[in-house]
Amino acid sequence: IGNAQHTTKEKYSDMREKKYRIREMADILGVSTDTLRFYEKKQVMKPEKGENGYRYYTKEDIRNFLWIIYSRKLGFGLEEIVELKNEGGEDVLDQFKAHVLSQMEKERAVIEEHERIIKRLLLTVQDIDSIKTHMGKYSIAAFPAARILSSFPDQHQAIKEWYEIAKQYPGLDMAYLHSSYSLKGEDTCPFKVDLLLYEEAEQEAKLPEAFKECIQMEQTPCVYTVVRKENDEVTREDFRKMEEWAFQNGYEPQPWGWSNVPIFRDGTERPFYYIGLYLPINER
Repeated sequence: IGNAQHTTKEKYSDMREKKYRIREMADILGVSTDTLRFYEKKQVMKPEKGENGYRYYTKEDIRNFLWIIYSRKLGFGLEEIVELKNEGGEDVLDQFKAHVLSQMEKERAVIEEHERIIKRLLLTVQDIDSIKTHMGKYSIAAFPAARILSSFPDQHQAIKEWYEIAKQYPGLDMAYLHSSYSLKGEDTCPFKVDLLLYEEAEQEAKLPEAFKECIQMEQTPCVYTVVRKENDEVTREDFRKMEEWAFQNGYEPQPWGWSNVPIFRDGTERPFYYIGLYLPINER
């Protein structure tokens, strides 16, 4: 038994002390020699160099490589891995835990941004479907449940302020601009522009506390349509046609209306805009 134990120890010692050339190491790890040279350049691996200039790797280098791969799968960059390798002392576990917790927060932020992107894409799909369904047609629809984040006197200022708000609160770039019109006269021009966040987007937008007390719009029944125009201007005639349809179908139109500030446009030399129009109504 004693001889057997001695032989086993010798074999283990030989394996531990065995040195591998870079090609052998690459084959063992299933990577290219360029990968090993890259990690050496970044100082996360430091093979021995013989008098002949060849690189030699040991079993400890294999363990080190596996730890690098594990750390990369945790989301750490190479600079962070070097920093982790250089840390030590009695509180090394606490230091590593702090790095892991910090990385968790970074990953959560990435996930939240991806969720916002998915929600933006979903809202865009809904907008496209709405255009295809309602363009040139009239129907009864409730104005979307939304929160008025801010109001502006004109579209130019609204767009400018919206960009500033979205810089500070990234989720609020999912908000929409809606113009309000008075329909009492023959002319139509917006008297204000509201920045609205639809209720269905609030969760992904991570609505800041500063906006949680903002007024919520009621889901007002409206005549709804989408018009395709060569410019982004809404005319009195656009709403007059909606009023006629409302009267013909037993509804009393209100003397105001809304439009969404168009985002979609097609064409290059001659662009067209898709504008959603809402005309609030009561039953007669």
